[in-house]
Amino acid sequence: MRILLPFSICIMLAYAGFAQNNVATKIDAVTVYRQMARISHSGTATLPAGTSELVINDLSASIILPSVQVSLEGSATILSVTARVNYNKPKPNLDKIGVMNDTVKNLSHQLDWINQEKSIYEAEEGVLNEKQKMVGTETGLPVAELEKLVILYRSRVTDIRKKIFKLNEDAQKLNEQKAAVQNRINLINNQTVSPTGEIVVTLLAASAGATKVKCNYMTNNAGWSAIYDLRSDGIEKPVTLNYYAQVQQNTGFNWKDVKMIVSTGNPSLNNSRPILAPLYIDFYSPYIDNYLDKASYTNSALYKSLDDEKNSGPVYTVVVNETQLSAQYDISLPQSIPSDGKTRQVPLKEYELPARYVYHTVPRMDNGAFLLAKVTNWGQYNLLAGMANIFFEEEYIGQSNINPQVTSDTLLLSMGRDEKINVQRTSIIDKESHSFFGGTRKEKRTYEISVLNTKNKPITIEILDQLPVSKQQDIKVELLDKGGAEYTEEIGKLLWTLDLAPGEAKKVRFSFEVSYPKEKTVSPF
Repeated sequence: MRILLPFSICIMLAYAGFAQNNVATKIDAVTVYRQMARISHSGTATLPAGTSELVINDLSASIILPSVQVSLEGSATILSVTARVNYNKPKPNLDKIGVMNDTVKNLSHQLDWINQEKSIYEAEEGVLNEKQKMVGTETGLPVAELEKLVILYRSRVTDIRKKIFKLNEDAQKLNEQKAAVQNRINLINNQTVSPTGEIVVTLLAASAGATKVKCNYMTNNAGWSAIYDLRSDGIEKPVTLNYYAQVQQNTGFNWKDVKMIVSTGNPSLNNSRPILAPLYIDFYSPYIDNYLDKASYTNSALYKSLDDEKNSGPVYTVVVNETQLSAQYDISLPQSIPSDGKTRQVPLKEYELPARYVYHTVPRMDNGAFLLAKVTNWGQYNLLAGMANIFFEEEYIGQSNINPQVTSDTLLLSMGRDEKINVQRTSIIDKESHSFFGGTRKEKRTYEISVLNTKNKPITIEILDQLPVSKQQDIKVELLDKGGAEYTEEIGKLLWTLDLAPGEAKKVRFSFEVSYPKEKTVSPF
């Protein structure tokens, strides 16, 4: 087997005139990366002895040239490989069009004869109508004769009308057949096709014969994103995490029943190491930009569970293979992804995460109390950032985000808001003060946070608040009373951890003072 690897080592030949063979291939396997995909094809070609060109056609038009790899079985030697896009419109099948034109002509002749028959019957009906008028003007006809004429007229006219009705039905059917054939002719004559990719292999074979051809290449018209289901049956139970890949592709060819691997790698990222350049500092002039860019993010995916179902069909399994730079999810059953740019959900893994539950509130921003599941040693799960659907005690709670791009050894999973925990943050008005001392203005703030547990179970809740952090030497921030909180001075963070029994309420209070030159104005705090 001779394999051509990187594109840079190709030997480009400067002459042409080789025998050329086209080979059709099928898609065997696809490895989907976060923003790309590697597509593998295989087929069989018949090679002549000597130097020839092999054209592997019907590939995606979005081939990334440096990624092309080709291999042949046997003793043929690959001399060069290149890729191109085929924009040629296929030539119509003139013989097929000729047959369809003859069909249209034959149907037109049948329609002409139907029109002739209709005109004959209509003329006969006209004669009968004239005869009826003449009979109506004659006098002295016996009643019996008159009745015979009326019956004869009615019988013949009825027969004529039936024949004309039948001819109209036949004409309608023939017109429909003629229109269908004509539409097929128009489609062939006016057909447009999307461009396709081709890989051209120049090779040298010692002898003629058949050989198996394999090729693979990268395309950026495909990718996947992570999405999750988070399920918990209670704060005493672990969290079940269902990991899915939302795969989409628009390569121009449907992936039908292909072997699929989903990789956390991203070949589209810049692989060059960063190089530091001198960092210059200068005076800053503010620039005011009134442009506001409003973006929205929606997620309309359909979620499903990975719970095992009792059936006699093939078992869906996923094997995780970790490489030095990524994790690959090898899916056991063939997958089908149409080339329409729409996402299809592919189950990857189900994990049971040992978790410690705690309630969390940041009343300065939101008075809600959120249940957090704290997961340690989470790096083993190869998670990516993505949306998560939350199910708690078999109820759908809503959506949240999973963000593994953190340096902490504990991953925080938000399991939703609990309406049975009431939180309120209030400013103590009589404790606020403003004073001047020389050229300095001082402002004091005092806040009180109250928490009420209306649940029938005890809870542990973290309360997070903050002090402003000064960026100027002339602005001083002093913590007067931290109210029993853990204080992180560098970022001004205050953290309380409270245990509340069912129906119990607790309060915490903190105060601080900000001083700054009285002729200056500081931002609101």
